[in-house]
Amino acid sequence: MYILAKNQVIVGSYVGEDVYVAGQKSCISFNSTHYIQLNRTTVKSYIGLLSDVSERLDRTYLVALQFKDGKNSILEVDSKVYLSIVTELS
Repeated sequence: MYILAKNQVIVGSYVGEDVYVAGQKSCISFNSTHYIQLNRTTVKSYIGLLSDVSERLDRTYLVALQFKDGKNSILEVDSKVYLSIVTELS
């Protein structure tokens, strides 16, 4: 049995909010019109960890974010969202 990533904020600021990729930009969504784009303008630092190491194509990652406004969040995301975050913040 495989557990799919929630693509959500699971701890800290914005807990329960969805994380998604629009185009090539990763965002935390509050509703259809309000979101925070995850980029160098909003995020001070990040750490990404592989959470699910099973043999499958779509892995689950935990990403700890420290925002420039002092807030902190931990995200649970799939490979697509993780790659977008890492690309944008590297």
